[in-house]
Amino acid sequence: MRYLMSSLMRNLDEVGIRQRPGVASRAAPTDLEIADLERAFSLQLPADYVSFLRYCNGAHPRLEFCPLGASDSNWGVCAGIFYFLNSSEKGQTENLWYESELHKALLGDGLVPIADDGCGNLIVLDCGESPPSVKTLIGDAASNGLTQVAPTFADFVDMPIEPGL
Repeated sequence: MRYLMSSLMRNLDEVGIRQRPGVASRAAPTDLEIADLERAFSLQLPADYVSFLRYCNGAHPRLEFCPLGASDSNWGVCAGIFYFLNSSEKGQTENLWYESELHKALLGDGLVPIADDGCGNLIVLDCGESPPSVKTLIGDAASNGLTQVAPTFADFVDMPIEPGL
């Protein structure tokens, strides 16, 4: 089954996934909701990301800071808010439907925004690559372009560390 959690992906309880304050818990997306999004944007979401959506459909991780490597020790990317998938709330911010439509012209084909860093910078899955990688867009594509954060979504989930470490 495509939606099983990878044994290689970090235990999501360690990341401290929690619903945002004041936001009701959402049911996991259905197979139909996932297929509709994939069809609408001509992409296939990676199995680990779909498993993540089924574990927490829109959330805020306790661990946020993701260093980008030793040479970039003073800079990293923070996943402040993970978007949710719900077909009945397509027009709501932080919904994959809404965010994908909003940023489609900027991102182009194969890229789907999955989170932001809390400052308006997008974290996206590049579903045009095999396997899909995680990238960040600081500012806008015209001025900064995309920077790869992790080679896969599972690798991205492995990155968060305690703040200050």
